Amino acid sequence: MNTTQAENIEQKTLSEIVTNDFRAVAVFEKYGLDFCCTVTNRS
Repeated sequence: MNTTQAENIEQKTLSEIVTNDFRAVAVFEKYGLDFCCTVTNRS
């Protein structure tokens, strides 16, 4: 992950993170985080 990616991580959905790096799947599954579905309301 380069500096630009690290700076923008707070603005990404879990799905976007997985799309950019498939290795995140193992981490998200370990902690029970649902990354497969997009939520339309991000408030």
